[in-house]
Amino acid sequence: MALLALAAVCLAAALGDERDLVVLASGKELRGRILRVDERELVLRRSGRDQEFARKEVARFESVDAALTALLAEARPARLARKEELPALAERARAAGLAGEAANLWWHLLLLEPDSRAAHEALGHELRGGRHVVPLDGRTVDLAQRIELARDWGSAWSFSSLHYELRTNLPLERALELGLDLERFYRAFFALFGAELGLYEVCTPMKINVHAERASYPESAGENGRYEPDTDTVVVDASRGLHLATLVHEATHQLLFVTAFKERGGQGEIPP
Repeated sequence: MALLALAAVCLAAALGDERDLVVLASGKELRGRILRVDERELVLRRSGRDQEFARKEVARFESVDAALTALLAEARPARLARKEELPALAERARAAGLAGEAANLWWHLLLLEPDSRAAHEALGHELRGGRHVVPLDGRTVDLAQRIELARDWGSAWSFSSLHYELRTNLPLERALELGLDLERFYRAFFALFGAELGLYEVCTPMKINVHAERASYPESAGENGRYEPDTDTVVVDASRGLHLATLVHEATHQLLFVTAFKERGGQGEIPP
């Protein structure tokens, strides 16, 4: 089973940005990552090359970004508080290729139902001595211990989503909310600027580090937060509470840099 799991991870890595489907009017099917869609054209990245298709050439398409938009519309706080609905929502995310979002939803279920066998199994937690244990730095701990240890930056939470890698020692509930809020911010940014500026979707997850304690916050990161282009990392001090405006400010710097340079071959495509 371990070898099969490893093979699945390697296959996912090999596929990389080829989770999207484009069906041409000719019937030909293409796999890749859809970078942009408007009324005139569709841009598809395949094996590192970007191809442009006139919309009249495209019969239909399926994209993981569109699936994420639909998922976020359903994953409202009121629904996340209903444990009976979370398994189906998590499975829908997994089936759409949103593994990180699926994990987020399973963790939401564990907050409501710590002994949920379905959530533990979906997250890969082993059953030992009649209880599930959580892997941590080469060892295993029970769920209550994992939540307590996450207060230390060395054992902080690490959650992935389609566009972000979040590391934080905020309480679990707030960390999970933040993981979804970052994706909502990303979609709002593209809704405002994507069409006007011809932005491409970000294919490499961006790093966000939110420190709940000042002791672990880097001295070089400024008073409240900073975006570091060299490492593509947003660092935010949340020791006095998380100020979402600060995080969004720095995350906007990040998105402007990534969409203007990293995702467009370093050409700085965004107009001054």
